[in-house]
Amino acid sequence: MAKIVVLGAGVIGLTTALQLSKKGHEVTIVAKHLPGDYSVDYTSPWAGAFWIHLVTRRDPSWLEELQDIASYYEILEIAAKDKSSGVWEKEVNVFIPRMSLPEPDYDGPWFKDLVRDYEIIRPENYPPGSAKDDIVYGFKYTGFMITPTTYLSYLLSKCVKNGCKYIRKTVKSLADARDLFMEDDELDSSKEPTFGLNNPLKRSNQKFSSADLVINWTNFIG
Repeated sequence: MAKIVVLGAGVIGLTTALQLSKKGHEVTIVAKHLPGDYSVDYTSPWAGAFWIHLVTRRDPSWLEELQDIASYYEILEIAAKDKSSGVWEKEVNVFIPRMSLPEPDYDGPWFKDLVRDYEIIRPENYPPGSAKDDIVYGFKYTGFMITPTTYLSYLLSKCVKNGCKYIRKTVKSLADARDLFMEDDELDSSKEPTFGLNNPLKRSNQKFSSADLVINWTNFIG
């Protein structure tokens, strides 16, 4: 199996690290910002998080979105199994105004036969006070909501428990990141990682080597 450095500890970076570790790879997460931090450069804690698409199967672009259905069921499973994840099931109600209708004769999004509890909302059931004359289509389904700050901490905890290592480090180049694969584990994977506002990570006698692969999930180019 490969020795991999994942650059970035946002939702995508941590999810990538977790999935790679589940495949048996050795993973080191290298990031300037970690869960618990707040910075204008660290976007994941500020992101709104829910799952929705509007295009129909008549639009060829739906095939590009089809892969998202795997994420939909993965997230619902997390919501069902772990209440500490910051993810919970929620009925999603979608009302499409005329100006936002993706196409004439709209008959629902491409995922209508794939998600749980999909149902068309009839006009008589639109919310009181809504602009009923302007809304041209409504539907609902079982979806989810995510509290990003809680979910980030959850993801890093899962990464650590699955053998991933992590270090707070600002790199100047991707070549620098490659040389930050952590050989020995200074973290006790049986314990939860410590989070906090820009919490420093203290390590002594840390040994690094060169990774086989660097995966960059930041806006850093170098």
